[in-house]
Amino acid sequence: MIKFLLRSIILLFISLTSSFALYAQSNETSRKIAAADTTRISFVDKMQAFAKASAKSSADEFNADKAAIIQNKVFEEIKKTIQRAKIYLRTGVDTVNTKAEMAMIEKDIAIAGDGVLTNKGTAQTFRNLTSTSKILTELLAKANARKVKMDLHQQELNNFRYQLDSLLSLPSLFKFPTDSVILSKYIQKIVVVAYEAHPVDSALKQANNNVQVLLNKVNMQVFKLQTNLEEIQLYQRNMAVNIFKREFDNLWSPAGYYRPFTEILAQAKAKGILTLLFYVQDNSVKIIVLVLLFIGCFAYLLSVKKIYKEQGLLTKDFEGQLVLRYPLLSALVIIINLFQFIFFSPPFIVNVIFWTISSISLTIMFKNFITRYWMNVWLIMVSLFLLTAFDNLILQASRSERWIMLTLSILGTVAGLLVILRGRKDEL
Repeated sequence: MIKFLLRSIILLFISLTSSFALYAQSNETSRKIAAADTTRISFVDKMQAFAKASAKSSADEFNADKAAIIQNKVFEEIKKTIQRAKIYLRTGVDTVNTKAEMAMIEKDIAIAGDGVLTNKGTAQTFRNLTSTSKILTELLAKANARKVKMDLHQQELNNFRYQLDSLLSLPSLFKFPTDSVILSKYIQKIVVVAYEAHPVDSALKQANNNVQVLLNKVNMQVFKLQTNLEEIQLYQRNMAVNIFKREFDNLWSPAGYYRPFTEILAQAKAKGILTLLFYVQDNSVKIIVLVLLFIGCFAYLLSVKKIYKEQGLLTKDFEGQLVLRYPLLSALVIIINLFQFIFFSPPFIVNVIFWTISSISLTIMFKNFITRYWMNVWLIMVSLFLLTAFDNLILQASRSERWIMLTLSILGTVAGLLVILRGRKDEL
């Protein structure tokens, strides 16, 4: 029993010892496995952290390179815009010329308004209103054209300022590099660009202010011209409504308004020159065509005269051949009288010029071709006609002009009756 007990105790001890050994071995193995797992987990975390850091560094480097490329493009665009702005400031609208043109328009407004808007007489005349209206319409067209140019010029100046401001305020310019050396160079580049852009921006701003001042004056000038034209249209409507009403008192009645006749003549001359100048400018192509037609006609008549002369067909008195006597004058008469109708609604002074040229040409051609009596009749009629035409160029009504009109009417009537009643019809 004891032996059994001892044997049992010994087996139990051995069993416990083995258990403890196995337990200890198991614990050691577990600790080794846990340590290995811990080491493996720490390595993965480090690799993941390294990957994240590398990715972030790579992304930051890419973004920095991308920002640098964009910034270089922006700086290049800023420089180009600055250069374009400088060139435009040198070659833009000439403000000196604009001021001179505005002063000239203002002077012409005063000339056109004389006798209608200022220095008014007791009544307006249709010819004065028409002449003034044509001059003011032409001046309004010039002022509007200048206004359009000034508007476009101001718009271009604003566009340059807007482009510079937009480029200088782009968010990409404010993405600063993290490297201190690169940052220092970048800041220097910004300073250089700002140094170049500031005077240009100031010049654009000053030019814009100057243009705005001129534009305000142009707008006032346009408004003044429009107002004057509306006033003239009102006068014309009133004249049309009161067409059958008497406008002037008797010639022997006291004058309601007096203005020296020399001033009236000077005013008519100034308006006539302005009207003629504007009409020539607007119809320069037609005038060139008229001159070319005259040259062609003159060359043709000269050639025909040469052929007639070579073949002995010319007569001494040019009977039936008057057109060949003076080819130059004949060409003037033919071309002016046939092609004057290509000029639509010409001012009266243009017609007077055409009629005067034709009358002088015909007078020279008729010399020694018609009898002395009928030559004198021709000269009287032409003189009365031209005097009447020139009298019609006097725009403002006056007592002196009314006496001249009465005198010319009486002379024309008497001369016409004498020619009709006592003319040498057998010499025709």
